[in-house]
Amino acid sequence: MCTRAPHETLHGDADAPPAAATAAAGGIETADHLFASCCYTQEIWFAVSRILNIHIQSLGTIIADWWMQLTVGMSKHRKKGFDSSFMLISWTIWKERNDRVFGRSPAQSAAQLITSILHQAQLWIEAGAKHMITLGWPAATVGTRSQ
Repeated sequence: MCTRAPHETLHGDADAPPAAATAAAGGIETADHLFASCCYTQEIWFAVSRILNIHIQSLGTIIADWWMQLTVGMSKHRKKGFDSSFMLISWTIWKERNDRVFGRSPAQSAAQLITSILHQAQLWIEAGAKHMITLGWPAATVGTRSQ
């Protein structure tokens, strides 16, 4: 379980070089830590799941197992929407991690990253990821353009 404060997660502060950032994370960085057990990313997953009305009891420690467990019993279209959403959220977390590790931009709070995810979801839907609509992304209307 992650014991660092949310602003200290995703592997150190934005000014730390990659080696120092990995050390700040407690050693070797793994995909399961970054995408499932990190406090910051858990906050992201739980917030987005509440927005989409997807019940998550626990992320566990292995992201692939958690992902597969959540898709059991979903309709084909909803599963496609969930898979696209999972990719979007994971990609956004990965980009935030890289921005912090390589000092490209100031670290975003969880609330800022969630807002970014909501905006990107709208863009993905407009670009053709139509099955994401089945999850109920806010303002997910086909055919409108974000300003």
